[in-house]
Amino acid sequence: MPTLTLSLSTVPSLLAALPAGNHSVWSILLAILGIGFLIFIHELGHFLACRLTKTRVETFSIGFGPRLFGWETHLGKRTFTVGPRRIAAANASMDVCLAAIPLGGYVKMAGEIGGDGTATSGVGKDPTEVRAPRPVEFPAKPVLSRIFIISAGVIMNAITAFVFFWIAYAGGLLETPPVVGEVTPGGPGWAAGLQAGDRVTSLDGERIRTFTDLQSEIVYLKKGTDADLEIVRAGTPRTLHLKPEYDAEIGLQRAQIRPVATWEIRTGPGAPITVGATERVLVDGRPAVGGLAAYQRLHDALDLARDQVSLELPERAGQAPVVIDLRALRRAPATGAEWKLGVAADTLAVLAVRSGGPAEAAGVKAGDVLVAADGTSLDRRARLAYLPSVASLEVRRGGASLSLAVGAKDPAAVDAFLRDLAFVTTPPSGPILVSPAGGELADGKSPAGEAGVLPGDRLLAVAGKAVATWADVIAAGQGLKDAPVEIEVQTGGQPSRKLTVHPKPRRDPKVEEELFGLEPFIEPVPVSGVLDAAGLAFSKSVSEIRNIFRLMGRFFGQEISFQKNVAGPLTIANLSSRTAKEGWTKFLAFLAFISINLCVLNVLPIPVLDGGQLLFLLIEKVRGGRPLSEGTIAKFQLAGFGLLMLLMVFALKNDVVNLFGK
Repeated sequence: MPTLTLSLSTVPSLLAALPAGNHSVWSILLAILGIGFLIFIHELGHFLACRLTKTRVETFSIGFGPRLFGWETHLGKRTFTVGPRRIAAANASMDVCLAAIPLGGYVKMAGEIGGDGTATSGVGKDPTEVRAPRPVEFPAKPVLSRIFIISAGVIMNAITAFVFFWIAYAGGLLETPPVVGEVTPGGPGWAAGLQAGDRVTSLDGERIRTFTDLQSEIVYLKKGTDADLEIVRAGTPRTLHLKPEYDAEIGLQRAQIRPVATWEIRTGPGAPITVGATERVLVDGRPAVGGLAAYQRLHDALDLARDQVSLELPERAGQAPVVIDLRALRRAPATGAEWKLGVAADTLAVLAVRSGGPAEAAGVKAGDVLVAADGTSLDRRARLAYLPSVASLEVRRGGASLSLAVGAKDPAAVDAFLRDLAFVTTPPSGPILVSPAGGELADGKSPAGEAGVLPGDRLLAVAGKAVATWADVIAAGQGLKDAPVEIEVQTGGQPSRKLTVHPKPRRDPKVEEELFGLEPFIEPVPVSGVLDAAGLAFSKSVSEIRNIFRLMGRFFGQEISFQKNVAGPLTIANLSSRTAKEGWTKFLAFLAFISINLCVLNVLPIPVLDGGQLLFLLIEKVRGGRPLSEGTIAKFQLAGFGLLMLLMVFALKNDVVNLFGK
């Protein structure tokens, strides 16, 4: 009997898939039909096994609870009925029906206490009469036959998963490739040496075909351990060592990397220009790999209030440089403008220096504050990122000022130097360290900077109200108007000072959406023919089964948060609807994924589930062929049903939080 209470192995993909949005009537209908089909297939396995072993079936139900409608068969005659069953099971009738709670289903055999909790039919018409089970009833069948009947559902789900994966891969399943689009400075991926454009081929010996594979393997790594990461960078294989970190907020391990994306630029009436996911381009003469990195270069230009950006596409023969006019973005909304102080939660205070690179060689250390480069004062990271070269760098270390020789002679060398630095940003709980920032403002100039806020200043109060977290700063900023605001800041260990800031309107975010767009990049999973697709489908099925057991082990070891990473029926329906919109191969692969979940979860030794029934048979075998009493089994069934309902409530709570609580 399958249940949609939990979806354990969906953890890595849920993070990227929530919250829900843009569901069509067709995609919702497909989701309902697809999930219903998997339940039907599971129960059909039980039903066919009963036919093969000549075991009489009393009820074939899709769903739990009150019966809605169905077909009752008695003495060879089939009748459609609505509402409660009309012909009692004790009269050798069979009911194929749809029940009110569409979260699973069951097949009830004659002589068995079924998933609906009703009593066995292995009694006479007088409830006090006890008789031996008849040959067509479940208890009369040999143990091996009963094991076959109970296992048939999960066998059908496993076969269905393999077939669906096979068809999906052979049909050109589209997935995000395992290519790095962005690396968060200071994160595990950054510490390992990952860069934008790196293609991951394996992690800890496991072959990586998609970015989801990479996320999954990172999640399942044993907490506190590192793994060999095989990558290809610019055609050259390399081996890195990755040590993921546990994120308590999401209850998972992560590497703090993002997948690649394409960037579309609509600069005029003609066709838009698209920067490929791994295309090497130059933005104002500075190299960038892929659309995501190029888009980030654009934001550096916005942060420096530049009027235009040059985009060169050297991989395209004959393509002239494109000039992107940024002045169109410098526009505040006509009404309802948001007024900003012009501060960002970042600094030029060095949090960490990656070992073995040019920054370490130059002598930069954690705790240094970057002050100037070749005499140019530095107030933000973008200022340094836009310099064509850096011969020397002035840093503040403790109370002293030092000059360090960098020797970065071109933009690529400056980029390499910057990649090795992670800067301090404001954590979820203070202190609140800020820097002037004008990138999101209409004129590109920070009012806080104009008022005298310095990079790395600690923000203490806004409009007379103390701020302890960045959330406090955001809340204070929501009430700003076109009127002066007093703020209190502190530089290092110096006395705090009060400054008067004149807020400025934020630029219209809709304009950027109209001119530029980032789209996730997908490509066919590499498959060389139908037989290779079959091998990949088998490997994927086995891998997903293994992943569920790995995940359950991580739950018990408290390496993955059970509370935050269990999905229920709403999330499953949401993801099913979304994948239905993404194409038939994606939808089939998702159904295969859910079918594997149904397969594994139903063999868990929980009464009411198939695994619980197998456990009862094992106990019977150990007891020398003496089964547990029907009363005992009924109590276990009731306890198992209660446990599933508790898990259902828990999973539904997670669904509500994930789908609507963000």
